This record gives sequence, C-alpha cells and structure tokens, in this order.
Amino acid sequence: MRSLKILSFSFFFVFLGAGSLQPYLNPYLKETCNLSFLQTSLILTLVYLMMGITRFFVGYLVSIFGLYFSLIFGAITYSLFVIVMGYCTMFFPFLLFASLLWGMGAALFWTGSESHILNTTPVEKYGAAIGTLRLFTHLGLIAGFFLLGQALLNYGYSGLFYLATGATALGSLAVLFIAKENISYPKLHLKRIFELMRALKLISLSLFVAGFAYGIILNLLNFFVKDNFGMRMLNRTLIFYYFSAGIFSLLGGFISDRIGRSITFTFAFLAGTLGLAVLFLFKNIWGVFLCSFLLGMQFGTILTVAAAWLGDMVASEERPTALGLLFSWASLGVAFSIILSGLLSQGGIPFDKVLLTFAAIFFLLFLLSAFQSTSSKKSLVELIDKGYT
Repeated sequence: MRSLKILSFSFFFVFLGAGSLQPYLNPYLKETCNLSFLQTSLILTLVYLMMGITRFFVGYLVSIFGLYFSLIFGAITYSLFVIVMGYCTMFFPFLLFASLLWGMGAALFWTGSESHILNTTPVEKYGAAIGTLRLFTHLGLIAGFFLLGQALLNYGYSGLFYLATGATALGSLAVLFIAKENISYPKLHLKRIFELMRALKLISLSLFVAGFAYGIILNLLNFFVKDNFGMRMLNRTLIFYYFSAGIFSLLGGFISDRIGRSITFTFAFLAGTLGLAVLFLFKNIWGVFLCSFLLGMQFGTILTVAAAWLGDMVASEERPTALGLLFSWASLGVAFSIILSGLLSQGGIPFDKVLLTFAAIFFLLFLLSAFQSTSSKKSLVELIDKGYT
C-alpha cells in the first residue's frame, strides 16, 4: 500500500498542475499567442495522439529501461510541458514538440503506475486500488481547476503558470520514492501482442469512445461556457466533471469488484448519453453542471473498470504491454474528439448538431456493450489461459 500512497500523492499534485491546466490552455494560446482555433486544438490533440501511439510500445520500453525509470521519465515530461507552454510560446513548432514529448511521457507514467499498483495489490482489491489512484487524480484536478481559475482571475496567466509549475514539479519529484520492483518484463512476441489486441477489441473500442468525454470538456464545453457565461464561470461549471470522475473512479471500482465489470461498464455509457442530451435540451448553466457531472461519471467509471478488468486476467509480466495496448485507445479517443470538435466548430457546424453526434455515438456503445461485453470477457479469459506464444 506504500506504493499506492506515494503514487496517489504524485498524481494529486501532477494533475493539480499540468492536468488542471488543460481546459485553460486553448483559450490562453488563442488569446496570448494569436493562434487559430485549429492550431490551438492541435496542441492537445498531439499530446493524446502521441500518448496513444506510445502506449502500443510501452511494454517494449519498460522491458529495456525498467518500470522505475520509465515512471520517472514520464513524470518529468509533465513539468517540462507546463514550463514550455508558460514561458516558451514564441515558436509554435516548439510547442508541438513539447506536446509530443508529454504524450510519450504520459503513456509511460500512466501505464507504469497502474501496472505497479496491480502488481502490489491483492486481486480482490484491484478495482478499489485503481479507483483510489484515479480518485486522487481527480481530486488534484478539482483542486487545481479551482485554484488555477482563481490565480487567473487575480494574477493573470503568469500566476496561473507559476502555480501549475510548482504543483507539477512537487508531484514529479514524489515518484523518486517508489520502490523498485523485482519483476522482469520480457519483450512479448509480436504474435502475442496481436492476440491481446484482438481479444481486447471491444474494451478498446469502448475506451476510444469514452475518451470523447474528456475531449468534449477540453475543446467544446470549455468554449461554450466561456462564450455564453464568461471565463469566470469556467472553473465553477466544468469542475463538476472532475468531481464526478473522481467519485466514480473510486465508486465504479468498488461496484465492479462486487457486481461485476461488464454491468458497471455498460451503464457508464448511458450516463454520458444522458449528459449530452440534457445540455442539448437545456443550454443554461444548470444544463452545463449536469452534463459535466454525467460525462465525468462515464469517463471515470469506464477507465477504472477497464484497468481492473484487465488486471483480473493478465499476468504481472504482461501488464505494461496489455495496459498500454488497451489504454492507447482512450488517448486516441481524446485526441480524435479534440480535433473533431475543432474542425466542426471551425467549419460552422451548429453546437446542437455536434452534441447530437457525440450523444448518438455514446448510445450506440451503450447498446453494444450491453449485448457483447460478456462474450468479450469470456474470449479474453480463454486467450489469457494460453500463456506466452
């Protein structure tokens, strides 16, 4: 449990800083750097795109550098990104490079942390342990989103970046105190990797679509709130997303430990569908509150349950590879939804139609998950029983 405490501390401060900065980043870049809507969208799109791509190779990287040093490198990139965005904005390609570096580091940080926790937790507590890590992540996001908003209002963007830099650095340093593992991580055969990808296809698709919820917060709902209610309301409305995601990261993990992964997984998509439907019908401040809350419920639940589900079935030495493969799709989903939101908005597509598009996708995944998640779990169990190729 020592590792869980250290990583929870680290994630709290890293996401109080770098994580909470994200909803403010695109408006900041647009206002201070005179970037276009599409250019600002590209910054975070590249982060999540690179994060998704790198996750395919996390198992290979961990087998070379070890889990401990992979975690340290990943944590450092969070601090570097904040520094570059706050103090080195004169050269757009440099911003893009920082995005790519952070995406690579984030893949190692997340995958390595969840692998380490699963390796040091009793099997009957996988959901609760992963949920605890994600709870502290979202507590950091809640605190940071509010504090950064207050810093912005009182001290401008310079105050916002001072706070983000200090918090992220503190969280990054905490990773140094993680105990080194005595587990050898082998390079899996390519055939085995493709077997895992094939067996995880339904969960991967679900994570890809679940990632849309965060993309909507980062590049659609934030601009809707800013344009209709003012920048002052940004941290007072979207904070409900982080609050809900934190609660349901822990609650979803506990529930799935008791009633099963698939049923918990399935109804999370219904929450996301209802959230967008509410905002479609009620475009007022209360609609934003409820939409943010329900999107957070979907995202927090699905990511926790997916990690615990995989932990049930995959051996310790395969977890960095399997978690990387699985959660690459969540990262790609965030990237896809950020750039899609940017393209649709720049193309003049009405806000209502964008909401309906995403709501329809969430509802389709609710139906697909309800009918097929049980058979997908069975096929994965049969696959894992085969062992290495």
